[in-house]
Order: sequence, then structure tokens, then C-alpha cells
Amino acid sequence: MISDLAPPLTALQKLFFGAGWLLPLPSILLYVTVPSGTVAYFGGKPTPSASFWCSLAASGDAVVSVLCFAALRSKSLEVRKLVLRSNVVYSFFHFGAFWYHHTYTEPHPKGGYGYPVAMALSVAACAKWGR
Repeated sequence: MISDLAPPLTALQKLFFGAGWLLPLPSILLYVTVPSGTVAYFGGKPTPSASFWCSLAASGDAVVSVLCFAALRSKSLEVRKLVLRSNVVYSFFHFGAFWYHHTYTEPHPKGGYGYPVAMALSVAACAKWGR
């Protein structure tokens, strides 16, 4: 469909989708290969259920990474919008849960400031490009 063709990505869009593609990769690797070490780093107690939740978080990170890569490659405006909207939903569940946990349960080793920032960036990107 010709009306669905998107203009080329701006540098800021490339940065946003590129970060969404590449930044999850280290956490995916750590969540899958050393889940108990990841849990311990963030102040938790390594248990079988904590390791399970790490692998669950890894799958969510992998989906976001694949979607952002698809948005980088796609010439479809609808695909890009869908990725942006999906990113907002994921950000609120994923980063919101981590932010809540590190605010009310176990303090984050480096402060939990990145979580609300990531949520705000996903909302801003969706508001700007996802309509």
C-alpha cells in the first residue's frame, strides 16, 4: 500500500530504535546465562523462582529488541507505529515493575533513576512518532 510508506528515519529515530535493538542484548545474555548472579547483583536472593523470572524478563527484552530491529528495517509507517506503541506497553510493565521493586522492596545498587527515564522516553517517542 503506497500510503503506508514511511519517510526515511531521522537520526533521532535511528538512535531510538537502535538503542531499543542493542541495549537489551547484554541483559538478555546475563538473564539467560547467570540469572542467580543477576538477582544477587540487584540485591535479591537467588532462588529457582527468581531465576525463572529472569528468564521471563529475558524473553520480553528479546521481543523488544527484535521489534526495534524490525522498525529500523521497515519502510512501513504502520509497523513503526506498532513498535512504538508496543514499546510503551512493555516499558510500563517491565520498567514500572523494576522501579516499584527498587523503590519499595530492595534499593537499586546504582539508584533506580533509569527506569522512569526509560518510561518517559518511550511515551515521548510514541507521542511524537506513534500517532
